Amino acid sequence: TQVVDGEAAGEKRESMVYLETERADAKVRRQVEHALEATLADVRAAVADWPAMQQAMAQDADACTDSEGAALLRWFKDGMLTQLGHLVRRRDGSQTGALGICRKSAKVLLGPVSWERAFAWFDGAKKGARAPLVVKSNRISNVHRRSPLDLFILPIYEDGQLTALSAHAGIWTSAALGAQPTQVPRIRAQLAELTRRFGFAPQGHAGKALVHALTALPHDLLICFDDADLERVAT
Repeated sequence: TQVVDGEAAGEKRESMVYLETERADAKVRRQVEHALEATLADVRAAVADWPAMQQAMAQDADACTDSEGAALLRWFKDGMLTQLGHLVRRRDGSQTGALGICRKSAKVLLGPVSWERAFAWFDGAKKGARAPLVVKSNRISNVHRRSPLDLFILPIYEDGQLTALSAHAGIWTSAALGAQPTQVPRIRAQLAELTRRFGFAPQGHAGKALVHALTALPHDLLICFDDADLERVAT
């Protein structure tokens, strides 16, 4: 039900949702109340900080030296990702610039060991590694869909040294999950490379079978694979 204070343009509109459940004891009712409060707080934070999260993703796309990675971020920014949170994680474990759910229920996106591995991905011999690093968080989203958050992590260098990581949290939209692999940045490049290396004709049986394999496999998982694992699973 939508409650409208007035009919004129600009009037406040508020949606109301009515739910009925089986009778529960006081402990369960308190748990439900707390879960609803946490979920609504996440929704409010994500909506309020949406413009700032869009700006942060645009800035990271402009700074990203990996062309397909930059294209992926812009693709997400243009409506293919429900952006829910963003933060900057520094070497010493401190976090700054929390936006959206990262200042509410998702203050911890990854454990300390996982953050160390993310730094190692871009550090030392790995400097210049594929960006963004795409991983799944163990944290389940309260907003949009009950599924693990997708994280997109990029390096921040100061005077040539890796000092922090910029982490975007969100959930792929249904349109993004259903897109053809030829339309998804990074996956499209991997598809083109596999097709070239195997000598498949794009309109031939093998070429179409490869596209079908990359279509059937979930994009939000497939994009986390390195090239060798993607080749192994797809073929």
